[in-house]
Amino acid sequence: MQRIDCPLCDSSDYLTVADMRDRLLGMDGQFQMARCENCGLYYLNPQPAMAELARYYPEDYVPFTTPSPEQLPFLQRLSVNYGLGKRRQAVTRYKPGGRLLEIGCANGLFLNSMNQTGAWQVQGVEISEAPVRYARERLGLDVFHGSLSDAHFPDNTFDAVVMWDVLEHVHGPKDTLLEIHRVLKPDGILVLRVPQLDSWDRGLFGPYWVGWDAPRHLTLFSQRTLRLMLARTGFRVQRMRCISGSYPTFALSVRLWAQEHLSDAAQKRLGAVLNSALMRVLVIPYFYLMDRLGRGTVVTAIARPGDTEAVGGTAQLKGQAS
Repeated sequence: MQRIDCPLCDSSDYLTVADMRDRLLGMDGQFQMARCENCGLYYLNPQPAMAELARYYPEDYVPFTTPSPEQLPFLQRLSVNYGLGKRRQAVTRYKPGGRLLEIGCANGLFLNSMNQTGAWQVQGVEISEAPVRYARERLGLDVFHGSLSDAHFPDNTFDAVVMWDVLEHVHGPKDTLLEIHRVLKPDGILVLRVPQLDSWDRGLFGPYWVGWDAPRHLTLFSQRTLRLMLARTGFRVQRMRCISGSYPTFALSVRLWAQEHLSDAAQKRLGAVLNSALMRVLVIPYFYLMDRLGRGTVVTAIARPGDTEAVGGTAQLKGQAS
């Protein structure tokens, strides 16, 4: 474990706001969530080093093992296909085709869906070996095994770079965004999605909110601090909104709460309710309103490279996230 300065403003002044543990996978360890007293960014401090963090990503970690839609029951298949469609639309609304890079592509389901449109030449980057093997061997995708910086892509290579629920996982999120700025064409787009501290689910579930996910989530953003992070790395935010992911993340937060409050039998009954079509229909108005007001658990930002002189600029950072 290593103590760090704020990943956004480099301040060493922080306040510990919560003691956390791994509720998702139940692995051992105690972790502290800090809030920067200068800019308000939330981040784990101290943080596991890369070598330590690897063990918290076993091969059965859910994003690595998500089956292809055709392998799923009907309702889950509809949900996965709907989510993939929303993500495709988030890109194609601003770019109809070209070269696309997905960072943290896991087993390649989104890359494959973009590849099947015929309008995109796709590549991926993924640090975990098992999903890389699946993406290469089962889906025939071009996926680099390692980090973005290790891939050494040439300058101005991609028309679009996407990160779905990845930026919160990386050490040095500013460095990652600066590298994206380098490999993205001047007229390209960055599409990224992260858990957001502004969400209603955070207030509803408290320590059981899936967005905490210590120790895998190293940095957490409000919409304000995400905008600041993008501005400090040379990006202009074009749009920021909640477009997908509300019900699955809500259901997972419910399950994390139930693990500590309900018997195994009650958890099984609750799981059946959460997976039912009736439940999904009943909560549609709630999630529609939540997303329209920008208070979903995850928020998607669309950004373009701006003036490179703004990189590392002196934008006003003082304040606290909600």
